[in-house]
Amino acid sequence: MKRFAFRLLLALALTIPIGWLLGLFDWFWMLAKSPAGHRVLGWAAVPFEPLDGESADDPIVVVMLAISFVIAAALVWGAPAAVRIVRRQIR
Repeated sequence: MKRFAFRLLLALALTIPIGWLLGLFDWFWMLAKSPAGHRVLGWAAVPFEPLDGESADDPIVVVMLAISFVIAAALVWGAPAAVRIVRRQIR
């Protein structure tokens, strides 16, 4: 349980820097704001639709942070497994 909590905390800590890096890529914002991007990301942004007074970019940011968390979790949980596989192949 302690290992799971540590990995979850690490994944949450990595979410913001990964999201920041995704935000630096202009292609991500162009895709997200294009009609094709709204078709692709629209289903994921529905629960986060902007309320009165909110920016239309807010749902896109939430989806970007969700994608960032998935990437961070894959790194945190996948890296130890990949190291174990490589070590087994070397022996």
